Amino acid sequence: MEAGIDWVAAGKYPGQFGAGLWYQTGLLRGPPGISENGTGGFYLFGGQRIWGRSAGNPASDGKDNIVIPASEREQNASISTFVQFGINNSETLPVKEYLGLGFTGFGLVPHRPGDSIGVGMAWSWLAVEDIPRSWHVVDLIRRCVTSGSRLSRDSSGS
Repeated sequence: MEAGIDWVAAGKYPGQFGAGLWYQTGLLRGPPGISENGTGGFYLFGGQRIWGRSAGNPASDGKDNIVIPASEREQNASISTFVQFGINNSETLPVKEYLGLGFTGFGLVPHRPGDSIGVGMAWSWLAVEDIPRSWHVVDLIRRCVTSGSRLSRDSSGS
């Protein structure tokens, strides 16, 4: 179940906020010896455009001169920010809480109006402190990078 709201700030900066609940039924298995019958959680998300330029709102060169080549006059550009949060009551999922935030730029590269680029950060809190090290995603990636192998769990648990 999810609900949300959309708005437009200052007549040109759209934003959104939403919240939801989720539940998964059935037997769930986690690290060895840990299982549960069903689990659920709660999440929030939001986003807001914080800057935008359109053909009717071109960028200045800082000296009150508008500098946009003719070939780019129709290209819109914008920057938006986002935030995400989630929490669950699971005993089998490795992550108990998550928080992410970042920025996304749209149409910032001249002659490429459909491109986007973003940067973000994420934090997560482990649900079970004694999860075997072989289940940690960061450790799996480290082993792949250092060994040059493909992503898979080894049977040694190290």
